[in-house]
Amino acid sequence: MSSALAPPAAPVAASSVAPPQCAPPAPSTPNATAPRKCGNCGTTESCKWRNVRSKDNIRCNTCYDYRRRTKKERSADVIQNYQWMKMVKSQ
Repeated sequence: MSSALAPPAAPVAASSVAPPQCAPPAPSTPNATAPRKCGNCGTTESCKWRNVRSKDNIRCNTCYDYRRRTKKERSADVIQNYQWMKMVKSQ
């Protein structure tokens, strides 16, 4: 039983080896940089955003909490009063 050993392969030059081609990573969400807007009141500023079944129905924290407590959407007069009070407090 004699086994013949193959001669060692010639070393490969570092310049002849091409680096593997990688595709750039895809963004996790397509609208990650798009400004958010509440689907109910239209505000673009909120301390927390809530998804409601889809990206189109995103809600600000205030509208989400109102809906959770009352089982109704915030009406236009409630939204207007909230925005007015927010404006008065900031002055």
